[in-house]
Amino acid sequence: MPDGESPSTTARVRGPSALSRYLTVGVLVLLTALLVEVLLEGWAVNVLGHSSGQHLMNGDEIITPASWPKTLKSGLYIALLLLTVAKLTVDRRWSIVRTKADLAIVVAGVVLALAGLLGGTKPVVIGEALFVYFRGAIAFYAVRALNPSWRSVRRLLWLVGGFVAVNAAYGIVQIFAGIPSYTVLGWADLTWARTGRVHALFNHPNDLGHVTGLVVLGLLAWFVTRPKVSVWWWLLFGLLVTAMGAAQSRESTIGVVAGTVLIALLRRAYTRRVLVALGLILVMAAAPLLYSSSNRAEWARRLEGVTNAVETPSNVVAPSAGATPTATPSCAPDATDCASNSSTSNPGREIRVLYAQEGLHLWKQKPVLGYGIGQFGGIVAYRNDPNWNTSSKFGPDGFDKFGFRAKTVDSFWLHILVEAGALGVIAYVGWMILLGTPFLGLTARLRRRGEGAAHPAFYWAPAAIVFGGLIGLLSPSLEDPLFPPLMFAIVGVAWALKQRGDLRAPAAVAGPATDGDATAPTAATFDSELAQESAGQR
Repeated sequence: MPDGESPSTTARVRGPSALSRYLTVGVLVLLTALLVEVLLEGWAVNVLGHSSGQHLMNGDEIITPASWPKTLKSGLYIALLLLTVAKLTVDRRWSIVRTKADLAIVVAGVVLALAGLLGGTKPVVIGEALFVYFRGAIAFYAVRALNPSWRSVRRLLWLVGGFVAVNAAYGIVQIFAGIPSYTVLGWADLTWARTGRVHALFNHPNDLGHVTGLVVLGLLAWFVTRPKVSVWWWLLFGLLVTAMGAAQSRESTIGVVAGTVLIALLRRAYTRRVLVALGLILVMAAAPLLYSSSNRAEWARRLEGVTNAVETPSNVVAPSAGATPTATPSCAPDATDCASNSSTSNPGREIRVLYAQEGLHLWKQKPVLGYGIGQFGGIVAYRNDPNWNTSSKFGPDGFDKFGFRAKTVDSFWLHILVEAGALGVIAYVGWMILLGTPFLGLTARLRRRGEGAAHPAFYWAPAAIVFGGLIGLLSPSLEDPLFPPLMFAIVGVAWALKQRGDLRAPAAVAGPATDGDATAPTAATFDSELAQESAGQR
């Protein structure tokens, strides 16, 4: 060993061991397979399913979904977790998972498990619920264990982003081609085709809105770090926001607008560019109301349903004498966004509002730790008891679904609130906040010193977290099969780049200083600050 060279330096020169390299390949392959699987699962479980022998009111056949893609996904998660643990162990890098955010996920898990134990949930069900609530975080830790370069990340982004772009393009085709463009892909339930909402290869229009929303925020984070954006990238941006608008995913529009505002506040440059992007988002979100009378009628009916639900809340029996139920689309058994129910017990009241009212009433009875995870409103509750809503825990008559056929309740945060109480919500929200706060400080420091753009991932990650939190108000997104691994992989990329010290936008992206940007110093300028910030998180 040369004089003055430490053993750690020698280890770095020698590079990773053969076992570490094999584990790197394994983690990367499994992570890629997982992301591809969740993107295809919604379509695969339907096209590979079999007839249930039942039909919806509109005559559409009800398909029993294939189960093996979901089993494959669970196997990929478990295998990815095991290889991630093995890689961190072989590389002796467990120190990177000792931050405040890593402690916060442990605290959140303990709080949710405690809520389950005190609520009488069976240990097996507690385990299932914890897996569903936190499985997306496996992708987050896998990316951190890989510690990839930006070059490696870009390959994965091209794969996932390309798939989303293809879906966006096909969603636009569905606008004009109508029902034949759904049936050619094997969809038997044409509920959404008849109501003018597109979903391409995803199981639900909201799924298309969620994934296009994530990519839209990623493109915008990239746009604000470039001196120029070519027309081709703007066309891609327009394609994605058009598909998101055609999906008519209201929570996706709200989440993207909030994420856009956050990126603008963090970057504070290229304001006109951000305003143009925001204008496109809002115009495309409103476009279906302009070209479709059925969409205008649907919006009017939904707004009326909200008013009716406020005037006649869930704990008041709506008068049925002489009442005519509002006509609504027929829903598949597992649909989660089918407007208000058409039964005489619910004449035109918005189901989401009714469920929120009833859920908040339940929470007031057990406000601290709730009724126990895996028991209310989520897919775990349904798997363990298809009639979960009839449990006497929720009152003498159980949780009133008002005749609605959906398996679950359409709000992730309502699930957590009722199942784990205020402590559960605080623990989960606290964890998500700590996932994003490191980038708020970093980007703010660069902005205050007038030193230009941070890496695009540092704007994308916190915007993705805000997006995920907001869409969780109106959908079970943070526990569904599709969204969590995508969002947490994005956040994992930002954490990995930060731990590598890749703090600045790549040279090819950053370009010359414009719009208030000073000439960018090298990443080495910030090494000491990065070390101080990392130490402060532990």
